[in-house]
Amino acid sequence: MFFIWKGWGVLALIIPIFFIFIVQFVTNFIFGQDFYQHSDWTLSLVLILSAVSAYFIGIKLNSKPPRVLIDKESGDEIEFKQTHSMFWIPLEYWGFIMFGLGVFVFFKKMM
Repeated sequence: MFFIWKGWGVLALIIPIFFIFIVQFVTNFIFGQDFYQHSDWTLSLVLILSAVSAYFIGIKLNSKPPRVLIDKESGDEIEFKQTHSMFWIPLEYWGFIMFGLGVFVFFKKMM
C-alpha cells in the first residue's frame, strides 16, 4: 500500500502511532499489565486524542501565509503555499475523521 502525503501530512499516521504507545504505557502502568489489549475504551481514547492533536497541528501548519514571488520583468505575482495533507485530505480534516472513528469504535465496543 502506498501512502501519499504532502508536507507534514504524514503526521496523520505518526500521531495515532505515538498515542498508541503513550496510552498503552500509561494504562498498563496504572491498571496493570495487558490492560490496554483487553480494554474496550483504550482504542477510542487513542483516536480521540489523535483527532484533537491532528486538528490543531493541521490548523497551525496550514494557516501559514503563502510566499509571494514577483517577476521583475512583467510584475506578475506568484503565490507558493505549502499544504500538509495525506491522501489529498488536509491534516486538520483528519482530526474530524479520527474523531468520528473514535466515537464509532466506542459505541461499537459498548454494544
